[in-house]
Amino acid sequence: MSPNGKYLAAVSFDNKSLYVRENVGETWRKCFTAQFIEEPAWPADSSWVQFIAKIPDIERGLFRVSPNCESPRQIEDLSAYQFLGATWIGIAPDHSPMGLLRLPDEIYAIDWQLRRRLP
Repeated sequence: MSPNGKYLAAVSFDNKSLYVRENVGETWRKCFTAQFIEEPAWPADSSWVQFIAKIPDIERGLFRVSPNCESPRQIEDLSAYQFLGATWIGIAPDHSPMGLLRLPDEIYAIDWQLRRRLP
């Protein structure tokens, strides 16, 4: 679900197509087709969907497409990266991609208390 609630992104059962649904009109659009698609994610402003796709020319790429399925574009070639175990790609607050390339040896948890209340 997009952060603004207007759209829903879904990957087909065979992981070969990315669909976006406009929730108001309940209309589905096929936005992208590839050999394999995974990890769809929305930025905070719901302006596009980011996802990983395997296409014939490259092993893996990071792509973005608008909710109207216009202007799909590759933003990064991920072929040079070795993904070990679970793949995770997200979006930083500045809209830059971020991801987990390998599992760390140790996992940390932080218990943090906010000193003041936010409005």
